[in-house]
Amino acid sequence: MKFLSKPSHYLGLMIAGVVFLLATQGEKVLPKEGPKRTEYEKWLAQHERLEALRQNAQLRDVGTNDMLVKSGEQAAGGPDAGGEPQATVPTLVTLHGSVVPELCFPGTEPSSEARPRPEAVTLELVWRDAGAPFGPSLRTGSTDSTGAYEFADLKPGSYRLRAIPERDSRVLPVAVDLQVPELAEAGDQQGRFEASLVLPLPRTLRGHLKTSEDKPLAGVRVSVTETGLVRGEATVDTKGSFEIAGVGDGPYRFRLLDGEGKELELLEDHIDPQKQGNIPVALVARAN
Repeated sequence: MKFLSKPSHYLGLMIAGVVFLLATQGEKVLPKEGPKRTEYEKWLAQHERLEALRQNAQLRDVGTNDMLVKSGEQAAGGPDAGGEPQATVPTLVTLHGSVVPELCFPGTEPSSEARPRPEAVTLELVWRDAGAPFGPSLRTGSTDSTGAYEFADLKPGSYRLRAIPERDSRVLPVAVDLQVPELAEAGDQQGRFEASLVLPLPRTLRGHLKTSEDKPLAGVRVSVTETGLVRGEATVDTKGSFEIAGVGDGPYRFRLLDGEGKELELLEDHIDPQKQGNIPVALVARAN
């Protein structure tokens, strides 16, 4: 064929083919510009921020706190001044952010209209480090009409932040462990650290429990928690199957109790990608 006699002709044909595929199939990969595209990008941003918070909390083990700094370069009467060492003074940080509902399940597109915010969300902030906290170990608050919240005068360290919707059954409470940094790392010059939470849509765990010898464990009670929040429990049937509705997006912690109330050792937990809010999970336990 004469029109394919040069390399440039082949390149032109390939480019034309790619343009044709994008024009006809591109919307199946990601919606075009418009409400669905915008809401999908918002959903991705929500979960990226939540995952960043979880990774930040894992930087230090709970029970330690070395995030204390002196007020100023050197406390008066410190070692360099020839006096006795002075106790360090914590630099206080303001924790702020927003609480928003999850837009859709992973792998699905949100509706063309954004979900309204819950009417009211109660917030609980619990000190998690060892030793006495700076102020009360439990502080409470609530979101305003825009979903925003703020906790001022916090000592740097480990906290657990819980968000509990009061009158919205479409979404679940959520909790996340935070490592509130010292002033120099707080994120801006005013010592403000942002932590925005996503209230998850309810999912259903559809699981199977067996022993390491591949035998089902009937009659065992399976309970699941997420960052300290109890989501539910179920009894395993004769085929080794169980189902727990009303769980969030994880991470999950499972506990197994036999018919006599003795705890079984969990050897493995394998969670498959969720589809339309259903989460397949396979558990392997050591038989007593």
